[in-house]
Amino acid sequence: MTTPVIVIGMHRSGTSLVARALHSSGVNMGLRQSPNAESLAFRRLNEQLLAATGGSWFEVDPARAAVQLGASRRGLVDRAAAALERTRRRHGVAEPWGFKDPRTTLLIPVWAEVFAEARWIYLLRNGIDVALSLNRRAQQQAASPRKRFFGRYFFSADLLSPQACLQLWADYVDAYQKDVTAIAPDQLLEVRYEDLLTDAEGELRRILRHAGASEAIIPELAAAIAPPDHPAIDAGLLQQLGSHPKLAELGYEIK
Repeated sequence: MTTPVIVIGMHRSGTSLVARALHSSGVNMGLRQSPNAESLAFRRLNEQLLAATGGSWFEVDPARAAVQLGASRRGLVDRAAAALERTRRRHGVAEPWGFKDPRTTLLIPVWAEVFAEARWIYLLRNGIDVALSLNRRAQQQAASPRKRFFGRYFFSADLLSPQACLQLWADYVDAYQKDVTAIAPDQLLEVRYEDLLTDAEGELRRILRHAGASEAIIPELAAAIAPPDHPAIDAGLLQQLGSHPKLAELGYEIK
């Protein structure tokens, strides 16, 4: 397989927006995608890799321990490489190509070894906004027996707590900060979701140039970007969430 563009970052951080922009600009981000623009093949493979560690997308500690251990990481790399080879032989790859799956953020050392020359795009968003968005989705899933049925892959009762959602955001950020050294600096682009809202054309141009994609429809893509709704939040909850130290570290403290 040739070199992909890999989009990572915590869930609800703008990764879907970026994946759709890349796909619309000629980068094949998956022949079959989820409603959140995740390549179903890579999402399924990441779920299998996380499950092999005893973890999942919301149970990050087992995966974090596994990728730090040489033998465990080697096993995950071999498993991923074998699965990709089967896919290549069966379906081939339309180029240029890439994939987006927030779970990849927990497995950076694995995928950085599988695709040593990959171009990476990392999305970061204010942890409070992420936590509230993730919590709203969990509330909706809790009301859906069908979604609850899928268990560990999609729903966790822990995420009915906004505080737990914020901590999960911090865990993903920590994973990125600790493992980003596996990516060569010239292969990495960091993007803040808030910058996509305030300077859509400029940020999309940076993203598409990094990916080697067409810039022809940047105005059209930028015009489609709209700020998300921000439902009212209890002042006490906001103050409680705002005290998380990771927010201040990243410049997201409440002012």
